[in-house]
Amino acid sequence: MPVQTTMLHVRGVVDASTLARWQRVLESAIAITAIEGSRQVIVDMTKVELVSLGAIFALAELTGRASGSV
Repeated sequence: MPVQTTMLHVRGVVDASTLARWQRVLESAIAITAIEGSRQVIVDMTKVELVSLGAIFALAELTGRASGSV
């Protein structure tokens, strides 16, 4: 059976002013992926103009939590 994948396309600026929204979107994508029985979330950031270090840390933390390593 092929691995199911959820794609999350992000654009614009991901910084301190959008950090709370960024975290909610990531958490929602992970939750939907789990409900659907998918195994992967791919975050396409090719259209992101700026990403803060805090946003990268949030992504890393949620990735670790979703994989069970945090």
